[in-house]
Amino acid sequence: MIRCPAEYSISLIFNLFDEVVKENSFFGSRWFLVVLLSVLSGSTAIGQERFMHIDSHQGLSHNFVKSIYKDATGFIWIGTESGLNRFDGYSIKIYRNDPADSSSLPNDYIARLFAAPGGELGVITGSGVCFYNSTNETFSTEFRFLDKNVKVNPADVVNIVHDNADNYWVLLENNGLVCYNEVKKTTQSVKHIDSDDATISTNNITSLVHHPDGSYWIAHANGVMENAVFKAGKFKVVKRMSFLRNPLQENKSLIGELMVDSDGDLWGYISNLDEGVFYYKTSQNKIYHFKKNSTPTSLSSDLISGLVQDDQGYIWISSAGTGIDILDKKDFSIRNVSHDSDMSTTLSANAATTMYKDPDGIVWIGTFKKGLNFFHKSMERFPIYNRHTKPFA
Repeated sequence: MIRCPAEYSISLIFNLFDEVVKENSFFGSRWFLVVLLSVLSGSTAIGQERFMHIDSHQGLSHNFVKSIYKDATGFIWIGTESGLNRFDGYSIKIYRNDPADSSSLPNDYIARLFAAPGGELGVITGSGVCFYNSTNETFSTEFRFLDKNVKVNPADVVNIVHDNADNYWVLLENNGLVCYNEVKKTTQSVKHIDSDDATISTNNITSLVHHPDGSYWIAHANGVMENAVFKAGKFKVVKRMSFLRNPLQENKSLIGELMVDSDGDLWGYISNLDEGVFYYKTSQNKIYHFKKNSTPTSLSSDLISGLVQDDQGYIWISSAGTGIDILDKKDFSIRNVSHDSDMSTTLSANAATTMYKDPDGIVWIGTFKKGLNFFHKSMERFPIYNRHTKPFA
């Protein structure tokens, strides 16, 4: 098997054309596909999205996809309700827990995937975070990169976010942030201090994104968003606002997710609350709220599962039951993309669970029970003849 190096063009995510005609092409001898990505011809027009699909028939460990991530070597990692999958463009390798092997995946339920220090893969499982070492193909729950004086419980890790300033931000449930700088090898804790309004307002942070201006936006479990600067070793909050106009009950913990678009505007949603999408236009210092019945921009659903911006600038909004709404920032018009049982190239299901855009611009969509979908504007699908099989249809 040949991995797909990150420096290769997007067309090499799958087999090169001359490799495809070989007997053991893409997913074995039963069937295979070729993805041709060309900027010169054959591009799929907006409004005619055609999706490719991967599910258990092609070797996926489970059709309930929870998370997706592409690593620096070109592997696509797919986290499911039962097992971690590594897709190399040819085949899928499955990682599961082995009770007899302490270096195996600690839990088969995969909730989140991300880059970790040292080139490792970070995996949040049903029993907490672990780190995959590709050299020896082992998993460990040890935070080898952190200062020994900083103690982190693997079960408390919500996410780890890598920014473009060589920092890895560890988000901890009810315990603030830990910042590790891979170049300086320094570790610093960031927590709320009652007597200091410039510190984070709570220690329960659910999302962190790095803004193009160098600042950071964070979401708290109480619905508060904060903008902060990190200079001279100090994380200082400079702006504070709320997702919601009405105050929340104190016992309600919200899972807010944030995204910054190419204009530097902020987008967010609450994955465990039917509140649609929040859009913060930085130039106006104003929050807009898009919901199912809002005007003039209305969504197909208020229960949101993902947000990405594609390479053309469109905002993709996935939902738990109505497919994907694609928003055009030029006029804030929305059109819906959904499953059509009469067309094999539509979404495999309308219940989207997660969305991810990889560095090559491919948008990946996980579903509840129908595996993985992926799309690129220049993607075309061709049946290829195998001497042992009929063309795939």
